[in-house]
Amino acid sequence: MDITVTRRGALLVASGLPKLFDYTVCPDFQRALAPHLDPMPPVLILDLSGVEFMDSSAIGSLITIRKPDAAERRHPRPVFPSPRPWPRCCASRT
Repeated sequence: MDITVTRRGALLVASGLPKLFDYTVCPDFQRALAPHLDPMPPVLILDLSGVEFMDSSAIGSLITIRKPDAAERRHPRPVFPSPRPWPRCCASRT
């Protein structure tokens, strides 16, 4: 797994998550991200655009990331960019 983690001020951006995000890669995902969560960023962006499948273990890993930092007592605000654009409204006002 080649996760790329970039800190941009208050943002922490993680990309390169695997296509198959399941229980087999969750420990690697958590190990790759853990060193970058101290201090806990106010905003954590996880780019899921390459993920085609997630099982409940992967969802649990995402929830685990949001656990509060004991020293800071803060939660990051996770952001999950949509892999596809949001549907546009098809009705128009005239």
